[in-house]
Amino acid sequence: MSLARAAAAVHCEHLRFAITVDARAAWLTHALAALASTADEYRLDAATCAEMRDYFERASAFMINS
Repeated sequence: MSLARAAAAVHCEHLRFAITVDARAAWLTHALAALASTADEYRLDAATCAEMRDYFERASAFMINS
């Protein structure tokens, strides 16, 4: 499955939930905290962490539906 199709599938799965700007911000806060707390454990380099942060930011913005 392509990344675009995967993103669309995840978006469709979440349509039944009201995802507001505030809900997105709360989720993003937790996702970024989880990334920061596990980056050393999994030996993630700075470029990988930056790519994951960018993905989390873009994907969570795409989920806003309310």
